[in-house]
Amino acid sequence: MLTGTTARIENPLDFDIGKVYFYLFLFFALFLLIDPFYTGYGAFRVTRDIGPLKYTALLFGAGAFFFSLAGMMLKNPRAKQPPWRETLARAWPLLLFGLYMLGGALVARNYFDIQETFLPFAIGMVGLPLAVVLFWSVNQRMLVARRFLQALLLILPVVIGWVVVKRMDGGQAFHIEIFLFVPLGVYFFLALKQRWLGWLILLTNIFLAVVSFKNTAFLVLLLCLVYLIVLGLASKPTRSGSLRRVLVVYGLLIGLVGGAVGVTYLLQNREEYLPTGNVDVRKITYEASYTRFLENPLVGTGFSDSSLIDLGTLIVLGDNVLISHSDLLDILSHGGLIGAGLFVFGFYRVLARAVRALRSPASAADKAMIHGLLLIVVSGLIVAAFNSPLITLTVGVMFWFSTGLLLASAEYVIRQSGSKQGQP
Repeated sequence: MLTGTTARIENPLDFDIGKVYFYLFLFFALFLLIDPFYTGYGAFRVTRDIGPLKYTALLFGAGAFFFSLAGMMLKNPRAKQPPWRETLARAWPLLLFGLYMLGGALVARNYFDIQETFLPFAIGMVGLPLAVVLFWSVNQRMLVARRFLQALLLILPVVIGWVVVKRMDGGQAFHIEIFLFVPLGVYFFLALKQRWLGWLILLTNIFLAVVSFKNTAFLVLLLCLVYLIVLGLASKPTRSGSLRRVLVVYGLLIGLVGGAVGVTYLLQNREEYLPTGNVDVRKITYEASYTRFLENPLVGTGFSDSSLIDLGTLIVLGDNVLISHSDLLDILSHGGLIGAGLFVFGFYRVLARAVRALRSPASAADKAMIHGLLLIVVSGLIVAAFNSPLITLTVGVMFWFSTGLLLASAEYVIRQSGSKQGQP
């Protein structure tokens, strides 16, 4: 367990061990995510990709999972349908998808002797059940989600620092991780009572998205700003807050209109001002992925093939093989309609649950949490459409951990609203 419980837990050792393992998991997961020493080159980073070091966080995550699950079972040994089990049951298409991918990746690695497989993608999905179990293991239900977002905010200065440094050198940093950080501005803007601090964090994350100078970062930023405006327009103003609401929405609208004008100008002069997007590379990888899908639309390769694509005579980073630069295309081409169907249906269930929670009479703090996690997950899917964050183990774990927290938070809010209304 992660926090102290009632007298039914007689041994405080469960609490201590669970707490230690959870925070060690969080520390190493974020440490490997940002690689603060950044001594690697390009997509390869020393502290993230060398040997067993990249699995450190998962080892502590396994400990947190075991002790939290054991603690809940000791506390309520007769529970027939505990909330963590019901929550995971709602994610059955995603869990089945993960097993499908894991099986194919193991076949590729052990039978066909392929080294670059989808194993990191499949292993990263353990973040989902880990988040669900951790969420329900504490008495203060939103604690794990809150600590997660606070930890992301804590490492934000390091992320911004390296993005600026690499940008000044003509390079880039954290472009596939950007979906974890830009939505933080929305969460803290909605959650903090100190409005000046909420504005500061929001503007800081806007700056991060702009200075990163990546098309996916611009898309995530646009999503977050439009989301905030829609929330402002849909909110019910009080007498004391109506003027503030008008001013906030008006300011965001002005910013959005100004941004639209700026985007129009940039599109007209995109060769001079906008990032290229590696169109030549993506044309090859996307065409190869689509061709592979057409060869076997039902099951694809069953994820039993290499995750790399042959670029022919084109050399990128000193090699003529590269990832597809689209996790979603990989899912379609290697998983076929079965794999893609499970993936889409699974996220439909998660997102539908989140929307239902947001429509319930929950507290502003709980809704702010769901807004923030929802934006992280949707932003992650946007980045996954044009890049490959999910097959990168350290990034994928954080995405699936966010997905698990979103599902568990939504389930908790819906249960709380139902109990207040006298519903089962």
